[in-house]
Amino acid sequence: MKGGIAAMLLAVEAAKAAGPLPGSLVYQSVIEEECGGNGALAACLAGPGADGVVIGEPTNGSMDLVAPGVIWARITLEGSSRHASHADEGSNPIETAFAVTSALHELEASMNETQEPEFAGVERPYLLNVGALHSGDWPSMTPGRAELDVRLGFPIRMDPAEAQLLLAASVKRVDSGARVEFRGFRAHGYSFKADTPLVRLLAECHEEARGGSLAPAPSRATTDLRFFQPGQAVCYGPTGEGLHGVDEWVDLESIAGTATVLALFIRRWGC
Repeated sequence: MKGGIAAMLLAVEAAKAAGPLPGSLVYQSVIEEECGGNGALAACLAGPGADGVVIGEPTNGSMDLVAPGVIWARITLEGSSRHASHADEGSNPIETAFAVTSALHELEASMNETQEPEFAGVERPYLLNVGALHSGDWPSMTPGRAELDVRLGFPIRMDPAEAQLLLAASVKRVDSGARVEFRGFRAHGYSFKADTPLVRLLAECHEEARGGSLAPAPSRATTDLRFFQPGQAVCYGPTGEGLHGVDEWVDLESIAGTATVLALFIRRWGC
């Protein structure tokens, strides 16, 4: 993400250095893209508006126009604390959490049984991720509570409220007393067309500056693109790997290449 921010800032400086701009240009960097998108939403509501938007999300030589919906949930499971010598008496919420995870993977599998046309050729576009499990203190005690934090991707044409109902129902089938809270992401999926003036101009600038065609590639993750209108916005950024890993990296040459493309785009958009 920082690589995309750097590429956009370099592009703005290069475009300005070439002379007066053809129109108004706004550079924004926002918070919370990874946990709900409140920064982008606030920026959209506060203005100014824009005829065209490019988000510098790293796209590895392609562009992003398609993504699934995403929800987050915290699942709280109760048990009864007791000595390990009585572990066979009552329920262990950690073990219940494993059963809940299996049930949610069944939901994930059912969602992927029928793929939407936008995800043709993409294996399992709608994914469940167990991001955190908090429970227990030491080996000789059965914990009294477990908290499970999960992320679920779901089809573009499914409303987030429906995805939340399906997730909660899957949990309740395992443990009717479980508490399911939805926080953070409650994001619609999106599918933007590639045949728009914005995307065509970006593709022309990419081909001229970096060579090769610029084609959209569907993503299994969401972005702030969902806050904009179809035809108004596109994700285009540097190349990198290891996203969210301890060895996450971005290619420096691709930052410069992306900046060059975006500088050309800025100079030509609205002309």
